Amino acid sequence: MDHITVADLGVEGGGLTIYGKQAEGSWSFWTKGSSIALDENDDEDWRYWTTDPVADLSSVLPTDWPLFYPMEIHPEFRGWFRDHYEMACSMLRADLREHQIAHLENVWKEIIYFAGEGSSDKEM
Repeated sequence: MDHITVADLGVEGGGLTIYGKQAEGSWSFWTKGSSIALDENDDEDWRYWTTDPVADLSSVLPTDWPLFYPMEIHPEFRGWFRDHYEMACSMLRADLREHQIAHLENVWKEIIYFAGEGSSDKEM
């Protein structure tokens, strides 16, 4: 099987895409991402990265992933994100959690609870 896009998450000034591949019944996950910074002359400096594959989906996500905008979650992995969403939100600092509730919570809940109802979900 070729790799799939598990999730595409955006944030101001960058984002990351999580890829997954199943081989012999086991999944591996890795990310490709970008971010912008300003150099010493205040010029934009785009940085790109790719991580090595790992077996645990949670280890490729940043700890503050509920602050990212979910552009796409693969239907087979919506269940995983549903199962981990509340715990990840509870780990945010209070001010970040307030921001997340005000600006992102409805988007996350729409995509992980209601998008593509009837599709299968993977437990990872």
